[in-house]
Amino acid sequence: MDSSSLCLPESQLRLSGSNLEAFLYTVLFPPICLFGVVGNALTILVLVNNDFMSRANIFLTCLAVCDVSFLILIIPHSLANFDRFAFNYTFRYLYLPSKMHLIAFANWTSAVAIWLVVGVCFERVAGVRSPLHRLTTPSRGKLTTGLLTLLSCCAALTFYNHVSHHCFIKSFCNASQIMAVCLDVNLDRPHVLPTRHSSFSFQ
Repeated sequence: MDSSSLCLPESQLRLSGSNLEAFLYTVLFPPICLFGVVGNALTILVLVNNDFMSRANIFLTCLAVCDVSFLILIIPHSLANFDRFAFNYTFRYLYLPSKMHLIAFANWTSAVAIWLVVGVCFERVAGVRSPLHRLTTPSRGKLTTGLLTLLSCCAALTFYNHVSHHCFIKSFCNASQIMAVCLDVNLDRPHVLPTRHSSFSFQ
């Protein structure tokens, strides 16, 4: 049978890896995401309107931006665990080829956030050791250079995520269904989908 005319059952079209993953993405993540976005948005609003922007406040503002960006990048993965989106052709067409890139960008924002936390800690320590340090006006040029360097270094460290996997995309059921599998580029190209998808060719 021509695989392009083969229609897949809903059990094979679901994008959740396990029941636990589906629970985390559909039950726990939505309220956490809402709370995180609103909380960080308020943090940004307060810090930006502060009359005195210390280095620590600048780092905290950037950290809040990274947290919001991270949560937004995770939203498509959460939506993929809802059947309404998982079975939608348009959503699958947009999501499946970009899944690994979304993960890569999420890792990038996460890495930047970690180093910003380290920067805030150093600023706090410097403020304790020298109380006048927190009253000094930070150099805009040095801060901009430092932040751009941090962004570039973290991007370089996480860039491999963009090319570490190759996603094979194929249409089924007369182009009304779309499937994809992303595999490590170091592995030989498979002829069939693994495990539960092994009943049809993927060449």
